Amino acid sequence: KPSFFIATNERCAHCGAPPSSSSGLTTPRDPSPAKAPEKSEKPKKINNGWYLSIILGNNIDLTMSSSERFNFKKDYENFKVRVTATMFAALCYASMFPSRASDSICIFLAIWYYCTLTVRESILILNGSSIHWWWVAHHYLATALAGVIITWPDDEAYQEFRPQAGIFSMYICVVQQLQYQYQSGCLRRLHALGSLKSEMDVTLEGFASWMFHGLTFLLPFLAIAYFFELYNSYSLLMMWLSREHCVWQVLGLSVLLAIVGVGNLIMVSGIVFQKIKETPTERKHSLTSK
Repeated sequence: KPSFFIATNERCAHCGAPPSSSSGLTTPRDPSPAKAPEKSEKPKKINNGWYLSIILGNNIDLTMSSSERFNFKKDYENFKVRVTATMFAALCYASMFPSRASDSICIFLAIWYYCTLTVRESILILNGSSIHWWWVAHHYLATALAGVIITWPDDEAYQEFRPQAGIFSMYICVVQQLQYQYQSGCLRRLHALGSLKSEMDVTLEGFASWMFHGLTFLLPFLAIAYFFELYNSYSLLMMWLSREHCVWQVLGLSVLLAIVGVGNLIMVSGIVFQKIKETPTERKHSLTSK
């Protein structure tokens, strides 16, 4: 565009010359103001632990606020009570109408239950729950036990051990239901009194130091359950040794039950002996401090 076609208001006020440019052409003006370059947000580094990272990855922040933690813990307690009652009903049905199909329903329910517990407990630990490593490992072992049972073929050894396993499973459900009900009440009472070392303490399938305040009556039920586990391990070992051709699941279950039984006894016995040696003042201090 020739320079004489340029509007006068665009010429130089002193000499009347058009704006300088290398090609003699004017550049259209952008009426909009220049935008500052946007700063890219640095992604927040999240560490959900190795187990949750495998399942959910590290792109989801699983840390919660105080109210969210309390609601999640409450839902965790209710989940255990509901599923344990459902498990007991399924075991009763399997005992009244014995079949491989009814057994499989109970076993798959146990696998789903313990796998779900491991995920929920990992989230609770991430948010401050002081769950002892053994009770977490106990649920991994329980998942492995159920996984071995589901692969056990319906042979003579399976049918021989089935009634004993059914009685044991129903007894465990009853003991767990007692624990959840009484431990939940004890936790609420201790929380109201301000005697808990953490508001994220949860019910356990074993025994903890804070349970000495009113829950020692559960110890005989737990002792029976743990010795029952060892008896099951012994029965399976004898079955393995007395038969010429026995599937590997028999020995595998015997070893896993022995590990679980011995571990449970060591954990609970250690807590009991520690509390017996403590003076009343030390016992109160250990309850309110970690």
